[in-house]
Formats: sequence, C-alpha cells, structure tokens
Amino acid sequence: MYYGPALRGDQAYQLPRGIDLPVEPQQQRTDLSSLLGPLLRRWRLFVAVFLIFVGLVLLFTLLAHRTYTTSVKMIAGNSNPGVADRSGGDTAYPLLNAILFSQGVQTSETYAELLQESPVVNQVIDDLHLNIDASSLLSRHVDIKPVTNTAVLSLDVTWSDPNTSAKIANDFANVFVNRERELIAQQAGSALDFLGKQIPQAESKMHEADNALARFQSAHPNVYINTAPNNTIDTAISSAQQKFAQVQVDAGQAQAQLANINGQLANMSPTVNGSSNVNQNPVVAQLQTQLAQVNVQLDAARKQYTEQHPTVIGLEQQKTQLEKEISSQPATIVAGNSYVPNPVYQQLTQQAATLRAQIASDQAQMATLTGLMSSNSASGQNLPRETIELADLQRKAKLAEDVYNALLQKQGDATVARTTALSDVAITQPASAAAADVKPKLILNLMFGLGLGLILAISAVYIVDFFDNTFKNEQDVQRILPLPLLTTVPELTTRSTRGLPWLRALTIESFLQLVTALRYSSDKPLRTLAISSPNQGDGKSTVALSTAIAMAEMEPGVVLIDADMRRPSLGKRLNLESAQGLSDVLVGAARLEEVIQKTKYDGLSFLSSGTKVPNPMKLLQSASFDTLVKRLLEQYRAIVFDTPALLPVYDAALVAAKVDGTVLVVSANVTDTASTKKALQRLGTLPEVNILGVVLNRVAQTNGYKNYYLNGDAILPLPQESEPDPGVVH
Repeated sequence: MYYGPALRGDQAYQLPRGIDLPVEPQQQRTDLSSLLGPLLRRWRLFVAVFLIFVGLVLLFTLLAHRTYTTSVKMIAGNSNPGVADRSGGDTAYPLLNAILFSQGVQTSETYAELLQESPVVNQVIDDLHLNIDASSLLSRHVDIKPVTNTAVLSLDVTWSDPNTSAKIANDFANVFVNRERELIAQQAGSALDFLGKQIPQAESKMHEADNALARFQSAHPNVYINTAPNNTIDTAISSAQQKFAQVQVDAGQAQAQLANINGQLANMSPTVNGSSNVNQNPVVAQLQTQLAQVNVQLDAARKQYTEQHPTVIGLEQQKTQLEKEISSQPATIVAGNSYVPNPVYQQLTQQAATLRAQIASDQAQMATLTGLMSSNSASGQNLPRETIELADLQRKAKLAEDVYNALLQKQGDATVARTTALSDVAITQPASAAAADVKPKLILNLMFGLGLGLILAISAVYIVDFFDNTFKNEQDVQRILPLPLLTTVPELTTRSTRGLPWLRALTIESFLQLVTALRYSSDKPLRTLAISSPNQGDGKSTVALSTAIAMAEMEPGVVLIDADMRRPSLGKRLNLESAQGLSDVLVGAARLEEVIQKTKYDGLSFLSSGTKVPNPMKLLQSASFDTLVKRLLEQYRAIVFDTPALLPVYDAALVAAKVDGTVLVVSANVTDTASTKKALQRLGTLPEVNILGVVLNRVAQTNGYKNYYLNGDAILPLPQESEPDPGVVH
C-alpha cells in the first residue's frame, strides 16, 4: 500500500525557483485569548520579573538604613501683648516702634532665610555636640519649608534615630526664637548703655543745683516768691525746662542708638547673593578644539612618518601640553550672580531713618523751648534781683531734678524692655520623637513593589513577545508561511513520558495525524519522504524517527535513513550505531544488505549515515544515490530521510529534490520566521522540490485533553529520547 493520490496536481505545494515568500499582514486580534496569549506562553518570564523586582524592593527596604523625620511648626508674628499693632508701633521707644514696623512686613520666606544663618546652625551644633559641619547639616538633614502667603514655617529634620531628630528640630526652633528675642532686646541694651553714662552726670548736676539753692536761701532768708504773676512766669519756665530736659534725653538716646545701627550697617552688605549662573569655561572649549586639531594632525603624521620623526614628536609634545592645560583649567565658571536685597540691612536702614527723623524733631522742639524760656525770663526782669536769682536757682534745681528723674525712668523702662522682650517668632508645634516619620516604609514599599512589579512583568512579557519573531502557535505558522500545517507535536521529554501519559498519548495522536495528512498531501505516490528544518535543534530527527515508527506501525516495510552525514544522531537514539552505512554504500565500500539494520520497532529498518566523508554533497548528487533509492523502493514500501538542517549546508536541498515530498519542521519559541523564510527560499531554487507542509514541534500543551486520552492505552511506541539535536544553533 502506498500513500496514493488524493489531490489534483495543482494542489501540490511546490515553490518555483527564486520566489519571494509573501507575508500576510497581521490581523487584528482583540479577543481575550489573543491578548492573554503572551502571558500564558511566557508565564515563567512574568513570574521571574515580578518576583525579582518585588524581592529587590523588599531587600532594599529591609537592608536600607532607616531614617526618622520629625517636624516643628513656627509662626512669625508678634507674641507680646504689651506691644501694639506692628502696623504703627506704639511703645515708649521710637526705635522699638521702627523695629516692630519693619519686621511686620517680612514674609515667611524671609524668616526661612534667617533661620539658615550660620549663628543659628552653629549654636545648634554646639548645644547638641553634633559631629557634623553646618553646611552638611543644612543640606543633608534639615529642610525648611515656608508656607507661601502665610506666616507659618515648617522645619523638618531627618536623622538616624527619632530622639536626636526631635532634639535637633526643637533646638533649631528655640535658638531661632531666642535670637529674634535678642535682636529686640539689643535695642533696649543700646539705650541702657547711653543712660548708664548720663545718669551719674545728671545726678551730679542735680546735687550741685540743690546745694546752690540751699546756700542762697541760707544767705537770704527773707527772700521768697509769692505774687501770682511771678508764680505764673515761674510755672511756665519750669514746664518748658522740664519738657526741654525730656526732649534732650530722648535726642541723646536716639543718637546713641543711631550710632550703634550705623556701626552694624558699616559691617554689612546691602545685598546678598540670590543665585549664580554657571557656564562652561570658554578657555577649556578653545583648548579642546585645539587638541582635536592636533590629534587629527598627529594621526596624519603617523601615517606618513615613524614615531621618531620630529614632526610626530613635536605634535606629541603639543598634545601633552594641551591636555595638561585642560586639566589645570576649571570646567565651569560663574557667568553671573543674581543679587537680592539683604533683609537685615533693609531693616536696620529703616530703623536708622526713623531715628534720624526723631533726632531732627527733638532738636526742633529744643530750639522752640529755648526761645520760650528766654521770653519768660525777660518778663521777669522787673522783679527784685534777689527774687529773680532765687527763682533762677529754683528753676535750675527743678530742671536738674527733672532730668535726673527722666533718666531714671528711661533706664527703668529700658531694663523692663530688655528683660521682658519677646520674640516675634513663636513655636506652635514642637517636634516629637513618637510622631517621627520612618523611611523606608515596609508596607508602602511592598505595595509599591507589587504594583510596579506587576507593570514591569507585563511590560517585559509584551516587549519580549514583540521583538520575538519565533513561531509560537499554529496561528503564527498559518499566518506567516504559505504552507499547510500538517500537525503540531507537543513538547515531550523523558520526564513527561513517564509522569504525563496523556501527553504521550497526545504526541502519538499528532504523528498519526501527520501520517494521515501525508497521504493527502500530494497527487503522486508518496513513497520517499525527507524531513528537514531551518536550523539544528528544531527537532527534525525526533520527528523523522517518530514519523517512521508511526508509518511502520500502520503498515510495515519502512526504512529510516540517517542522511545527515555531518552530524548523525539517529544511531544513538536507536542504539544501532554502526561504522558503515549510507556513505559506505554510495562509495561502494559496503553492500546495502550488509548495512541495513533491524530496529526494535516492528516493520521499521534503519540505515545509518556511515563513515564520515569530506564532501557529502557530492555523494548525494551522485547516480549511486539514485540507484540506492531505487533498490530500497524495490524492497520497502516507504523511505524516510532524516536530512541536515537547511541553512548550515545544502545537503537537505539536494535530497529534497530527489524525493516525492519534503516536510519542514519548525520548533515553537525556537525557530524564527526569518530563518524559515530563508530555508524555504533555498528549497525554492530547485524546481523539483515538493514541500508538503510544516510540522510545528515542541508546542506547550495543557492538560485539557487529559481525560479524553487516558481512556485507553497508547497504540504506538515512541522513542524516549526527545531532546534537541546535538550541536544546537539558536
């Protein structure tokens, strides 16, 4: 029985010489199975990427050094209930009013800048004995965030333990509050310095005036002032003198404070550096251009001269000098700085202007009071001389006493102001170690790792699937290749044949389907069959052996020939290795009857590849090969050739041209479309080649057919060896 005609001649799949294989456009597949197909095929990659990423996140979370962040909240505003609204200022000291007014217009950004000044940071380091410099503390551990358009300041401190973090945050706030308090108390301190010098002098003058009045009254006991007009003049003069003393003290105090502020302004810049623009050093760019030119000249010189030539030596020295100059130059330079007004300088400038205005006002008042006292003194010239002298001594004593009392009052007020001065920054929420924010967070990082790991795993699967041009399933073969798919062979290993009998049964069914499909694949008698593949490792030898077994089981009289004389493998699988075989028969070194071997499978014989020869192609093209095939067909019903892979050598194409049909084996997830098209084009160069179809090997199967195939025993034996061919080429 032969595999007789069933199709018309125009239905045989033959490739004309040099034909370009058309590729059908990929159809849109929107069904769920198509979308989930890559995930099902590459579930191992999906699981690996997902577990690796989640594992790395957990490892980083567990091994990373934990940090604790605590926060302290402050508000910039006048916390002294004894001080009036800052918009106007209403204290007993004009300078303090000016300070309050100037501070009232500052924003939280200004206080954030003041909070980062060196005195504050250094004081915190000294208080807590921190082993870190001020710059590192600010840049790496402290974050000051002013809330825009509000007076709120947030100071965050990150440290390796929560207690130290809270201590640093709270000490920062306390130092800053105290420093702001000292700025206000310093103004009262300058007034105390002035008053401390003036009070002893005023006290001395008061005693002198009292002594002079007492001596005059002792020398003139009968002189006294009792007329109403005289009392009126004396009262006016006394009032003017008292006011004059008060204004004089205020002017002196203001001048002392103005001198203190001018001293601070002299040692302070009116602007501070806001930002810097850094550009590439133009000198370095010019030197690099010269170096590039020298390198070009040096390469050209080396092509013309030896290394000892003066031109080459000179260019080498010039190159070395340029490289030395480039290394000595800074890579970047500061192109320009952006300066902003210094907030402290502006504050002191406003205070100085206020004091100068106060001094001018006091001087004008003193001039007016001097004129008033002179006019009143002239009105009393018609009184007796002793009376006038007594009144004058009384006025001087009263004036000296008023000046002394005024100075004492000012000193008391200044002492109270310095002692009870309150900062214009208040702490609203101190830092607490118990409320520290811990990083990294295990739960948060785990959730992040799971989510991002899932995205990365899915992305990795679809990216690999996008760039993977191998055949994955039956649809890929039918879509890309203009050949019929004869059958699909599930992936079968030694382990699967023992542990999964349903998979073994499914494999047997695949080869029975292949044998059946071969019967109807050509209109000519199909007695000689070649099995090949694009590359080594596609499983062609296993398919050839299993096909021959299935054909012999259905109808005995099949011979399997190992036509791969370069890398034979069937002899080992059948345990029938022989020194002589096909090559020996073709060269006449052995008789066919002597090298044909019986296999353990009924109805199947085997002819090994024989002795290795230097040029197998010559033997396959010879008349001896045609004669051998003719003799075998006289003795056997069918011949199955296991040929070499198509792309490495041309042997398979020569065999395919001399047999009734050729089957191409491609391996799922191994054989790529480009190599398959190239293999078909190689076969297409021979017009006699009849390609029957494609076998898709090593297809991953589920156990959906398990119950169906386990109802009976397998009807065919299969070889246990189903590993890839030796010398796999991926």
